[in-house]
Amino acid sequence: MFESGPLFQFTKAIPVKWVFKLKTGEDGQPLRYKSRVVVCGFMQRDGIDVDETYAPVSKYASLRYLVSHCCAENIGITNLDIKTAFLNAPLEEIVRCDPPLGSTIPPGHKLRLNKALYGLKQAPRAWNIVLTKTLLTLGFLPSTADPCLYTMVTPSGERIFMNTYVDDLFLAAKPSQAKDNIIAGLSKAFAITNLGIMTNPLGMEITRNPSTGSILMTQCKLSQTLLEDMAMHVCNLRTLPLDPNIKLVKTPPEELHMVVPESEFPYMKVVGTLLHLVNFTSPDLAQAVGLLCRFNSAPGPSHVAAAKGVLRYLKGTTHLGVSYSATPTPLQGYCDSDYAGDLDGRKSTTGWIYTQNGGPISWQSKLQSVVAQSTCEAEYYGAGSATKEALWLRKLLKDFGQPVLSINISTDNQASLSLLKHGAISPATKHIDVVYHAVRDSVTRGHVEFKHISTHQMVAAFLTKAPPRPKFEYCLSQFGMSPPSLAT
Repeated sequence: MFESGPLFQFTKAIPVKWVFKLKTGEDGQPLRYKSRVVVCGFMQRDGIDVDETYAPVSKYASLRYLVSHCCAENIGITNLDIKTAFLNAPLEEIVRCDPPLGSTIPPGHKLRLNKALYGLKQAPRAWNIVLTKTLLTLGFLPSTADPCLYTMVTPSGERIFMNTYVDDLFLAAKPSQAKDNIIAGLSKAFAITNLGIMTNPLGMEITRNPSTGSILMTQCKLSQTLLEDMAMHVCNLRTLPLDPNIKLVKTPPEELHMVVPESEFPYMKVVGTLLHLVNFTSPDLAQAVGLLCRFNSAPGPSHVAAAKGVLRYLKGTTHLGVSYSATPTPLQGYCDSDYAGDLDGRKSTTGWIYTQNGGPISWQSKLQSVVAQSTCEAEYYGAGSATKEALWLRKLLKDFGQPVLSINISTDNQASLSLLKHGAISPATKHIDVVYHAVRDSVTRGHVEFKHISTHQMVAAFLTKAPPRPKFEYCLSQFGMSPPSLAT
């Protein structure tokens, strides 16, 4: 793990500290007390004791797709936890640190680390290299879509999947000798804990309906913790995240004295936690949280009131999440844009969502980077963003052994659809940058196929603006997230 010795002249040692943590179970009860020596990595110097630091992290959509696939195929996902994962990774650089408080290292001696410690900038990368080599030895191959997703095809033709998130491993395989061999091989390489069927991955709660076989992914615990921290666990409920009649703008310079301080309302903490919910299991909050993020630098009273409104909506929907049916359905995309909805820069907002097996796989609500001059242009830019995700999903489908056909994407704008299919150039569209015409190349190659649907059927509308309550509930109901009808 380390070697001790005197410190050479003109060299520095990195300080370390003890970190104590209480680990709790699903019910919030204490499981064990943990203590860990952590290196103060922020004091490392590039080129001296740290070089490469990049380590891949799995996309949330990869895990959702894995859950959706396993739900339809009736495959169980086993959660494996690797104990003190970083301590298994050897270091490439020479790193010296102070001995921890309470150690028996002789005075004046420092430690040279042979293995990675928590806190080092290069520790995640070093661990990822070791884990990848181990999985390759066991017969896995990395995905072309996600470097943290691994696949294996057994001699009998069975596909086994392994999704990794730092030290959490999610093994998707039916009971077989191959599955037992994988777990045995990992146990031989590392100290692991078999947590059984995946129920609480990455702070989520996963429940399976034994009668229908459907799977529900929620974040009730995190939602409830946020509400309690903000003293809003007993607030009145709302049926919409944002009021469609309220328009938010940035705080003007003459009103900066009215900005709400963090001590009065931790705006960035609330928005950050809500953003975490959006990324995992709450697409219904995507548009509202995306709008609130634009005012992080100077949140005024109207922005704080809007954030509290989202919390009131969250109070009544903590039990909601993404759900998947055991009945397989093909991948389907929806793409929409709200023309010039941003009152500060008059930019449009793009929203798209992809669903499969009755639930959402991937979604996004994002302000466009350029100002569109027409609804056709705004929808065309949105189609380009949706196509990027579709091309990534095509690679993911191939890794899962599913037929890679053209991915259907529905849009409700005839003008943009004509531009996508036929490349109709007019004085209103000739200025569009070539980078956005890449979507037409994907259509020509047959990778994606755009189809027209009515505005009433547009499921992605809730990702571009705050719709009225009937439209909002209709959109969510199309992929199993219909909120309860609450009295306003």
